[in-house]
Amino acid sequence: MAPSTSISVTEFLAVLRSARPDNTHYYLNGGCWELFRILRSLWPESQPYHTWDDIAGHVATKIGPHLYDIRGRIRRPRLYTPMTTQSWPSLNTGHRPHRWHKAYRRIP
Repeated sequence: MAPSTSISVTEFLAVLRSARPDNTHYYLNGGCWELFRILRSLWPESQPYHTWDDIAGHVATKIGPHLYDIRGRIRRPRLYTPMTTQSWPSLNTGHRPHRWHKAYRRIP
């Protein structure tokens, strides 16, 4: 189900990137789970995928046949694997999502 505005995922991500100059940095450095939650609220069929090869500990969102992060459509989806509810850190370890990324730094 697409959002009622029928905006595409890539259009939505472009608007989100342009809303604040630091959004790209934030959603690539610890905010990727929050982006998944935002996208899932608009596209309920969204599924989280993760990688240790593209950006260590990064979460992308699968919507339809494609994977997305704040940069748009993921160009190398084979680097990502589906997350199961058992692998979601906040459900099992209490780790806050903004701390998942190994290179987490303060957002400028």
